[in-house]
Amino acid sequence: MKRNLKKTRLFINDSLGVGDEITLASMQSHYLISVMRLQDGDMISVFNGKDGQWQAELASAHKKACQIKIHNCELPQEPTPKLSLLFSPIKSENAGYIVQKATELGATAIFPTLTQRSIVRSVNQDKLRLSAIEAAEQCERLDIPEVHPAANLNQVLGAKEFTGNLILCDETLQYSSTLSKLRSLPHDDNAILIGPEGGFSPEELALLHQLPYVLPVSLGKRILRAETAIVAALSVYQAIAGDW
Repeated sequence: MKRNLKKTRLFINDSLGVGDEITLASMQSHYLISVMRLQDGDMISVFNGKDGQWQAELASAHKKACQIKIHNCELPQEPTPKLSLLFSPIKSENAGYIVQKATELGATAIFPTLTQRSIVRSVNQDKLRLSAIEAAEQCERLDIPEVHPAANLNQVLGAKEFTGNLILCDETLQYSSTLSKLRSLPHDDNAILIGPEGGFSPEELALLHQLPYVLPVSLGKRILRAETAIVAALSVYQAIAGDW
């Protein structure tokens, strides 16, 4: 008798269709057999970010190379409203936390952005992408945010890989109603920018404030840690303008 384990979800890169047989990577195979203790005939859910979520049967349970057989589509793919997160890199374990929470809160693109006062000057892009995949698997999201390599603020602004506004979280602003500003904003393909722990430099703030697509906002009367500011900004945005 097949056990229905829909809560076991895996992100895979393969295309998905009825009857497809897919051999999983060794890490995923080890997770299913050694961690989840699944057996031949057990059912899991798989998604690839473009074909929706599918039910799959564990056809050959080996911890080094499991094979699954795709049965039926459980959930159709739906587009996630575009929302980019730009943040100054911080130490590795906290960066993973940020990517995890940004994934759960619906960010579709993540840009580690180097500023003049950034202490950490590089990121492990592959490791951050794994954090995004794990978060998507757990929160039942059907796609994975794109994690970009670290780049300087000027490079990120020059590329401007979003079509809407850049919401600048500026700790130097006097407290004002962020909610009213967000309510008046066209809510399509916007981005949120969080600075380093030491704040933006005066030169960076001057540059940002003169850009026509930048919307400076306050995050309240208290100075927040970078991780807290990111979660707070994404939560407020999603509650007003996003998919909440």
